[in-house]
Amino acid sequence: RGSRGGRGRGPSNGPLPVPAAGGGRGESLVAPPLPASTTRTATLHKPNAHARLGVSLSGEGSPLVYSVAANSIAARSLRVGQRLLSVNGVPVQGHDHATSLLKNAVGHLRLEILDEAPGQSALPIPIRAPPTTPTPPPPPPR
Repeated sequence: RGSRGGRGRGPSNGPLPVPAAGGGRGESLVAPPLPASTTRTATLHKPNAHARLGVSLSGEGSPLVYSVAANSIAARSLRVGQRLLSVNGVPVQGHDHATSLLKNAVGHLRLEILDEAPGQSALPIPIRAPPTTPTPPPPPPR
């Protein structure tokens, strides 16, 4: 059986051959690999159970940071597009679980965050259009 363009294989992290300019035979350039996704730990302080972190999450598995409120507790540590992997060492199992962990936590919170490489996000980040105001009907003819 011959290979059919690598079907069935996962993405490669290695360099990709790129045809050379001018169409020379046997010549190719090597494109640099995509930047890798990285994990890091963010530490936040939530003073009490009623304090709001100012973060909205979306998705299952490791939820995506969907929005971060300006001047919120989360604003210094989280960015839209990151994924939440764990809260205080507890692996996150979807949006509802993550929300519960964050709401019930008090004091120092250790969040394990995945910074995905550009173009690597599995979920699109929706952009909301500004609300439109209806156009009033034209005045009746006189």
